[in-house]
Formats: sequence, C-alpha cells, structure tokens
Amino acid sequence: MKVAIDARAYFQRTGIGRYTRGLLQALAARPAGHEFLALLSDRHRPEELALGPHVTAQCSLARWLSADERAVLEREARAWGADLLHAVFPPLTAPSLPTIVTLFDITPVSLPHMHQPVVREAFERGWADIVRHGTPLVAVSNATRDAAIAAGAAPSQTAVIGIGLSSPFDAYPPVGADADARAGVLCVGTLEPRKNIPLVIEATLALGERGVATTLTIVGKTGWGEVPIAAQATASGRVYLTGFVDDADLLVLYRRAAILACPSTEEGFGLPVLEAMAQGALPLVSRAAALQETVGDPALVVNNSRDAWVETLAHWLARPAERAAKTSELVEAAHARRWEAIADAWITRYHEVAR
Repeated sequence: MKVAIDARAYFQRTGIGRYTRGLLQALAARPAGHEFLALLSDRHRPEELALGPHVTAQCSLARWLSADERAVLEREARAWGADLLHAVFPPLTAPSLPTIVTLFDITPVSLPHMHQPVVREAFERGWADIVRHGTPLVAVSNATRDAAIAAGAAPSQTAVIGIGLSSPFDAYPPVGADADARAGVLCVGTLEPRKNIPLVIEATLALGERGVATTLTIVGKTGWGEVPIAAQATASGRVYLTGFVDDADLLVLYRRAAILACPSTEEGFGLPVLEAMAQGALPLVSRAAALQETVGDPALVVNNSRDAWVETLAHWLARPAERAAKTSELVEAAHARRWEAIADAWITRYHEVAR
C-alpha cells in the first residue's frame, strides 16, 4: 500500500509537529510492505527527512490554509501513485482519492472566537466537505470523537487512535528522584486565549499573598490574540516567561516541576500533560473532556476559577509524599502510550479505508 501523508508540519515546533514526527518515524520503522510519501513544507528540503527506504520525501506546493490546498495535495498524492491520502492538518478530503483525516480537536467549529479567522475559515471549509462526503476520521481522543459527532460527523466514520510519547520524553525520569526536590508550577503551550494561562498566573500571585512560596514558569511561543500577562506578574519574581525552549530543556523543566498546570478552555488531547506525567510532574487540568481523559483521575481535575486553582495548587504543593504516590502511577500510564502500537493501529485503519 502507498500512503501519502500531509507532513508539512513535520519540522514545526508545535504539538501537531511533534505528532507528525512521532507518527512518521514509527510508520517508517514498521515491517516492509508499505510505502509512504511525506509531503513536506516547501521551507525545507527533502534530504532533511531521512527515515529509511519506505519513506519518500517531497516538497509540497500546497500553501497552508489556502483555498486550493486540498486540490494541490490531492494532485501531488495521485502523481506519486498513492492509494490513500492522510490529511493531518487542516482537515480536508480529496474527492478523487480515498482520504483519512487526523482530527486533533473541533474547536475552530465549537469555539470559533478562540481561533484566528484564517484558521477558522479553512477548518470550516474542510469540515463541511468531510461531513458531506463521510470522510473517515481518526480522533486523537474519545472526547474529540464525541465533539466531532456533535458537530455533524457520523459515528461510523469516526475512530480513535491516541498519541504516543516522543523522544526525549519517552525516557523514564531518573530512578530515586525525590519529590521534595521538585518545586514550582509549570505551564506549557502556545500563548493564545484558549490556553487560559492568565488564570494560573492569578492563582500563583494569590498563593504568594497567602504566604505559599512558589513560582510559575510559562513555556511557549507567542501565538495570537490578547493574552493579558500583566507586567506586575513578571515583576513579582514569581512568574517567569521562557518563550520557546528546545526539547532537552523542556525535559529538564518537566523533571524539576512539582506540578504541570493545564487550565485550557478546551483541548483535543493535551500532549504536555502526557509528557509531564511521563516525567513525574503532577498534572492538574481543567474540566475540558480531553484533559480529563488524558489524566484519568478525577482528583487532578480543577474547576476553572481562581479560588479553585489556588486551593488545589496549595493542597498538592504542600504534600510531596502524596504527590509522589500519585505520580508513580501516572508515569507508568504515560509510558504505556507507545508510538509503535499507534503506528500499527494506523496501518490497520489505512487498509480498512483503502478497501
């Protein structure tokens, strides 16, 4: 079978980029019998992607979120002789070629005000075609599948295959790491309205007023929209903005943090939550359905109010032994999510769709 994959996000420093890399690398390592075309962004050269004999790299002429994006990807996949097109982002369908779509979330439809107009418009355009044609979808979580069905997808067209741990976060944290040595709260994600980071800033400053000495480190590049991170927050000596950091530095931050806070209004999966779990930081998440699914523990779910975050952070920061007992279970749960099994599930799904 020959599968063309929209891999234009492969080199991006984003969650979708990490997903694309993890899946392609795992597919490339599967036994022979399948060929893959990785359609890369034209900002990169094919020789930058060396994944072995089963993966051909080609620069795509498809412009991100453009009106002719679907037609260009479809033409390139057909020219290569693909049996199937795998659309990663944005969701789209190719009428003359069997197509399968990774669905990260449905928020451009369910929460349109939380996205840039160009993203919202491209997503809505693709989504309408997917619903009309019954294009097979693979959601990254049960919560995303449920949201897709609520937005018009048929249950029969929507499956679930999760996300795996990528290197270096698939390494276990050091043996004997002391929970007492961990300190502070960490937030990881693009600075944009949907991530709701100002709520944790307010909670951190309120903890300081109560005499709880902790810090908040915010990791992520600037996105879009107004994200009010007040000057007094950074001037307080309790809130630190790092901007983007590479994976090696992020691994260190996960291993040093006591808590990973994820107060997002909505998510499709919550990749930083999984990575933090794998490295022994305790994840506290909002009531977004996908985040609850990823942590799998109601004790780690927080109402999105300042007071609720203050009380929950104070509780867990003061109890390192209780944190350690909880995180030991979460580390194992996170490490059970392996890209090898996920790649096998995708290959099975490719065959089902291409019949």
